[in-house]
Amino acid sequence: MNKTFSLLVLGFLGSIIAACQSTAASNTVVSWVTLHTSAGETVRALYAEPKQAGRRPAVIYNHGTGVRQFGYDGAAAKGYDVKDYVRAIADAGYVALAPIREFNSDTARFERGQTVGSEAAWDGVVEGGIRTVHAARAYLTASPRVAADKIAVIGFSEGGNVTLWSLLENANYAAAVLMSPATLRSARKFGLRSAGKDPRIETLTLPVLLTVGADDMRQIRRVTSRLLAPRLSQVSQDFAFKDKYPGGHKWFHKVRPEHWRDVTAFLHCRFSHC
Repeated sequence: MNKTFSLLVLGFLGSIIAACQSTAASNTVVSWVTLHTSAGETVRALYAEPKQAGRRPAVIYNHGTGVRQFGYDGAAAKGYDVKDYVRAIADAGYVALAPIREFNSDTARFERGQTVGSEAAWDGVVEGGIRTVHAARAYLTASPRVAADKIAVIGFSEGGNVTLWSLLENANYAAAVLMSPATLRSARKFGLRSAGKDPRIETLTLPVLLTVGADDMRQIRRVTSRLLAPRLSQVSQDFAFKDKYPGGHKWFHKVRPEHWRDVTAFLHCRFSHC
Protein backbone atom coordinates (compact mmCIF):
# COMPACT_ATOMS: atom_id res chain seq x y z
CA MET A 1 0.00 0.00 0.00
CA ASN A 2 1.28 3.51 -0.83
CA LYS A 3 2.62 5.06 2.39
CA THR A 4 0.82 8.39 1.96
CA PHE A 5 -2.47 6.68 1.24
CA SER A 6 -1.84 4.33 4.15
CA LEU A 7 -1.50 7.24 6.57
CA LEU A 8 -4.70 8.84 5.24
CA VAL A 9 -6.61 5.60 5.66
CA LEU A 10 -5.05 5.13 9.09
CA GLY A 11 -6.27 8.51 10.28
CA PHE A 12 -9.76 8.13 8.77
CA LEU A 13 -10.40 4.68 10.18
CA GLY A 14 -8.87 5.68 13.49
CA SER A 15 -11.33 8.55 13.84
CA ILE A 16 -14.24 6.17 13.24
CA ILE A 17 -12.92 3.58 15.69
CA ALA A 18 -12.17 6.17 18.37
CA ALA A 19 -15.63 7.68 18.00
CA CYS A 20 -17.28 4.31 18.40
CA GLN A 21 -15.18 3.42 21.44
CA SER A 22 -15.85 6.73 23.18
CA THR A 23 -19.62 6.22 23.29
CA ALA A 24 -19.49 4.18 26.49
CA ALA A 25 -17.11 3.24 29.25
CA SER A 26 -15.51 -0.16 28.81
CA ASN A 27 -17.01 -3.04 30.77
CA THR A 28 -14.53 -5.57 29.36
CA VAL A 29 -13.50 -8.16 31.92
CA VAL A 30 -9.74 -8.45 32.48
CA SER A 31 -8.39 -11.59 34.13
CA TRP A 32 -5.02 -13.06 35.10
CA VAL A 33 -3.43 -15.98 33.25
CA THR A 34 -0.05 -17.67 33.61
CA LEU A 35 2.70 -17.94 31.00
CA HIS A 36 5.68 -20.29 31.08
CA THR A 37 8.94 -19.28 29.40
CA SER A 38 11.51 -21.56 27.78
CA ALA A 39 13.71 -21.06 30.87
CA GLY A 40 11.03 -22.42 33.18
CA GLU A 41 9.98 -18.99 34.49
CA THR A 42 6.38 -18.25 35.44
CA VAL A 43 5.00 -14.90 34.31
CA ARG A 44 1.59 -13.50 35.17
CA ALA A 45 -0.28 -11.80 32.36
CA LEU A 46 -3.42 -9.71 32.02
CA TYR A 47 -5.88 -11.16 29.51
CA ALA A 48 -9.12 -9.99 27.91
CA GLU A 49 -11.31 -11.13 25.05
CA PRO A 50 -13.39 -9.00 22.67
CA LYS A 51 -17.16 -9.27 22.45
CA GLN A 52 -17.00 -10.67 18.93
CA ALA A 53 -17.35 -14.45 18.74
CA GLY A 54 -15.02 -16.86 16.97
CA ARG A 55 -11.31 -16.67 16.32
CA ARG A 56 -10.03 -13.12 16.51
CA PRO A 57 -6.73 -11.32 15.90
CA ALA A 58 -4.63 -10.90 19.03
CA VAL A 59 -2.25 -8.29 20.42
CA ILE A 60 0.57 -8.71 22.92
CA TYR A 61 1.21 -5.53 24.94
CA ASN A 62 4.67 -5.06 26.48
CA HIS A 63 4.76 -2.50 29.31
CA GLY A 64 7.46 -0.05 30.36
CA THR A 65 10.03 -0.07 33.17
CA GLY A 66 7.65 1.37 35.77
CA VAL A 67 5.50 -1.76 35.83
CA ARG A 68 8.52 -4.06 36.08
CA GLN A 69 10.06 -1.91 38.82
CA PHE A 70 6.98 -1.20 40.96
CA GLY A 71 4.75 -4.12 39.99
CA TYR A 72 1.33 -3.88 38.41
CA ASP A 73 -0.37 -2.36 41.47
CA GLY A 74 2.46 0.08 42.16
CA ALA A 75 2.54 1.38 38.60
CA ALA A 76 -1.25 1.66 38.49
CA ALA A 77 -1.18 3.75 41.67
CA LYS A 78 1.32 6.06 39.93
CA GLY A 79 -0.99 6.52 36.93
CA TYR A 80 0.17 3.77 34.56
CA ASP A 81 -2.49 1.04 34.60
CA VAL A 82 -1.79 -1.71 32.09
CA LYS A 83 -5.41 -2.86 32.36
CA ASP A 84 -6.42 0.30 30.48
CA TYR A 85 -4.44 -0.86 27.46
CA VAL A 86 -5.73 -4.42 27.77
CA ARG A 87 -9.32 -3.19 27.78
CA ALA A 88 -8.65 -0.82 24.88
CA ILE A 89 -7.19 -3.65 22.80
CA ALA A 90 -10.15 -5.93 23.54
CA ASP A 91 -12.63 -3.13 22.87
CA ALA A 92 -11.00 -2.70 19.45
CA GLY A 93 -11.99 -6.31 18.66
CA TYR A 94 -8.79 -8.19 19.51
CA VAL A 95 -7.73 -10.72 22.11
CA ALA A 96 -5.41 -8.86 24.48
CA LEU A 97 -2.49 -10.28 26.46
CA ALA A 98 -0.13 -8.16 28.60
CA PRO A 99 2.62 -10.06 30.45
CA ILE A 100 3.80 -8.42 33.67
CA ARG A 101 7.56 -8.81 33.55
CA GLU A 102 9.46 -8.66 36.85
CA PHE A 103 13.00 -9.52 35.76
CA ASN A 104 15.74 -7.78 37.80
CA SER A 105 13.31 -5.33 39.38
CA ASP A 106 15.77 -4.74 42.24
CA THR A 107 18.99 -4.64 40.24
CA ALA A 108 17.98 -2.72 37.10
CA ARG A 109 15.94 0.32 38.01
CA PHE A 110 15.18 3.91 37.13
CA GLU A 111 15.74 6.35 40.00
CA ARG A 112 15.98 10.15 40.16
CA GLY A 113 16.06 10.50 36.42
CA GLN A 114 18.83 7.96 35.91
CA THR A 115 19.15 4.23 35.37
CA VAL A 116 20.67 2.14 38.15
CA GLY A 117 22.26 -1.27 37.62
CA SER A 118 24.99 -3.07 35.73
CA GLU A 119 25.06 -3.73 32.00
CA ALA A 120 24.53 -7.42 32.73
CA ALA A 121 21.44 -6.66 34.80
CA TRP A 122 19.89 -4.56 32.04
CA ASP A 123 20.77 -7.15 29.40
CA GLY A 124 19.00 -9.68 31.61
CA VAL A 125 15.89 -7.50 31.61
CA VAL A 126 15.65 -7.63 27.82
CA GLU A 127 16.61 -11.30 27.58
CA GLY A 128 13.84 -12.16 30.02
CA GLY A 129 11.48 -9.95 28.07
CA ILE A 130 12.25 -11.75 24.82
CA ARG A 131 11.51 -15.10 26.47
CA THR A 132 8.26 -13.66 27.78
CA VAL A 133 7.13 -12.42 24.37
CA HIS A 134 7.81 -15.85 22.89
CA ALA A 135 5.79 -17.43 25.72
CA ALA A 136 2.94 -14.99 25.14
CA ARG A 137 2.87 -15.82 21.45
CA ALA A 138 2.80 -19.56 22.23
CA TYR A 139 -0.09 -19.01 24.65
CA LEU A 140 -2.12 -17.10 22.05
CA THR A 141 -1.32 -19.51 19.23
CA ALA A 142 -2.73 -22.39 21.30
CA SER A 143 -5.95 -20.51 22.10
CA PRO A 144 -9.18 -21.42 20.26
CA ARG A 145 -10.11 -17.72 20.41
CA VAL A 146 -7.10 -16.55 18.41
CA ALA A 147 -6.42 -16.45 14.67
CA ALA A 148 -2.82 -17.65 14.90
CA ASP A 149 -1.73 -15.87 11.71
CA LYS A 150 -3.00 -12.52 13.03
CA ILE A 151 -0.94 -11.81 16.13
CA ALA A 152 0.54 -8.34 16.57
CA VAL A 153 2.81 -6.96 19.26
CA ILE A 154 2.87 -3.52 20.87
CA GLY A 155 5.61 -2.24 23.16
CA PHE A 156 6.01 0.96 25.15
CA SER A 157 9.34 2.31 26.45
CA GLU A 158 11.33 -0.64 27.83
CA GLY A 159 8.60 -2.81 26.34
CA GLY A 160 9.21 -1.18 22.96
CA ASN A 161 12.85 -2.17 23.19
CA VAL A 162 11.87 -5.70 24.21
CA THR A 163 9.41 -5.81 21.31
CA LEU A 164 12.02 -4.79 18.76
CA TRP A 165 14.56 -7.34 19.98
CA SER A 166 11.86 -10.02 19.99
CA LEU A 167 11.11 -9.18 16.36
CA LEU A 168 14.78 -9.51 15.47
CA GLU A 169 14.61 -13.09 16.74
CA ASN A 170 11.20 -13.86 15.24
CA ALA A 171 9.64 -11.42 12.77
CA ASN A 172 6.67 -13.65 12.01
CA TYR A 173 4.01 -11.28 13.36
CA ALA A 174 1.14 -9.61 11.55
CA ALA A 175 2.25 -6.14 12.68
CA ALA A 176 4.14 -4.27 15.39
CA VAL A 177 3.77 -0.93 17.15
CA LEU A 178 6.76 0.65 18.89
CA MET A 179 5.59 3.35 21.32
CA SER A 180 8.39 5.68 22.42
CA PRO A 181 10.88 2.78 22.66
CA ALA A 182 13.49 3.21 25.41
CA THR A 183 17.10 3.50 24.30
CA LEU A 184 18.35 1.43 27.29
CA ARG A 185 21.86 2.82 27.04
CA SER A 186 22.72 0.99 30.29
CA ALA A 187 22.46 -2.38 28.50
CA ARG A 188 25.61 -3.71 26.86
CA LYS A 189 23.98 -5.76 24.10
CA PHE A 190 20.35 -4.74 23.97
CA GLY A 191 20.24 -0.98 23.53
CA LEU A 192 17.93 0.59 20.95
CA ARG A 193 20.88 1.85 18.91
CA SER A 194 22.31 -1.70 18.78
CA ALA A 195 18.95 -2.99 17.57
CA GLY A 196 18.86 -0.37 14.82
CA LYS A 197 22.31 -1.45 13.64
CA ASP A 198 21.68 -5.19 13.92
CA PRO A 199 21.85 -6.88 10.47
CA ARG A 200 18.69 -8.81 11.31
CA ILE A 201 16.67 -5.62 11.07
CA GLU A 202 16.65 -6.25 7.32
CA THR A 203 14.28 -9.16 8.00
CA LEU A 204 11.65 -6.85 9.49
CA THR A 205 9.45 -6.53 6.44
CA LEU A 206 6.30 -6.73 8.56
CA PRO A 207 4.14 -3.59 9.00
CA VAL A 208 5.56 -1.34 11.75
CA LEU A 209 4.18 1.82 13.33
CA LEU A 210 6.68 3.89 15.34
CA THR A 211 5.23 6.62 17.60
CA VAL A 212 7.08 9.25 19.65
CA GLY A 213 5.98 12.30 21.62
CA ALA A 214 6.94 15.81 20.53
CA ASP A 215 8.41 16.41 24.00
CA ASP A 216 9.79 12.91 24.41
CA MET A 217 13.21 12.11 25.87
CA ARG A 218 15.94 13.63 23.74
CA GLN A 219 17.79 10.34 23.25
CA ILE A 220 14.61 8.56 22.16
CA ARG A 221 13.81 11.23 19.59
CA ARG A 222 17.38 11.20 18.35
CA VAL A 223 17.76 7.44 17.93
CA THR A 224 14.28 6.92 16.46
CA SER A 225 14.52 9.77 13.93
CA ARG A 226 18.17 9.38 12.91
CA LEU A 227 18.60 5.61 13.00
CA LEU A 228 15.56 3.47 13.64
CA ALA A 229 13.02 5.16 11.36
CA PRO A 230 15.40 5.38 8.37
CA ARG A 231 16.40 1.73 8.73
CA LEU A 232 12.82 0.47 9.08
CA SER A 233 11.60 2.59 6.16
CA GLN A 234 14.24 0.93 3.97
CA VAL A 235 13.22 -2.64 4.76
CA SER A 236 9.46 -2.39 5.30
CA GLN A 237 7.05 -1.41 2.56
CA ASP A 238 4.48 -0.70 5.24
CA PHE A 239 6.18 1.54 7.79
CA ALA A 240 4.81 4.69 9.43
CA PHE A 241 6.58 7.10 11.78
CA LYS A 242 4.66 9.71 13.78
CA ASP A 243 6.58 11.86 16.25
CA LYS A 244 4.36 14.88 16.91
CA TYR A 245 2.07 13.59 19.64
CA PRO A 246 1.46 16.37 22.20
CA GLY A 247 3.39 15.06 25.18
CA GLY A 248 6.51 13.52 26.63
CA HIS A 249 7.45 9.95 27.46
CA LYS A 250 4.98 9.51 30.31
CA TRP A 251 2.17 10.85 28.10
CA PHE A 252 1.94 7.29 26.76
CA HIS A 253 1.06 5.92 30.22
CA LYS A 254 -2.55 6.69 29.33
CA VAL A 255 -4.61 5.46 26.39
CA ARG A 256 -4.80 8.82 24.60
CA PRO A 257 -7.52 9.13 21.92
CA GLU A 258 -5.29 10.99 19.44
CA HIS A 259 -2.67 8.25 19.69
CA TRP A 260 -4.90 5.23 20.11
CA ARG A 261 -6.97 5.99 17.02
CA ASP A 262 -3.77 5.77 14.96
CA VAL A 263 -2.76 2.49 16.60
CA THR A 264 -6.15 0.81 16.19
CA ALA A 265 -6.52 2.00 12.59
CA PHE A 266 -3.03 0.72 11.80
CA LEU A 267 -3.84 -2.71 13.28
CA HIS A 268 -7.25 -2.85 11.62
CA CYS A 269 -5.75 -2.34 8.19
CA ARG A 270 -3.06 -4.98 8.71
CA PHE A 271 -5.50 -7.53 10.10
CA SER A 272 -8.21 -6.84 7.50
CA HIS A 273 -6.00 -5.99 4.48
CA CYS A 274 -7.77 -2.68 3.80
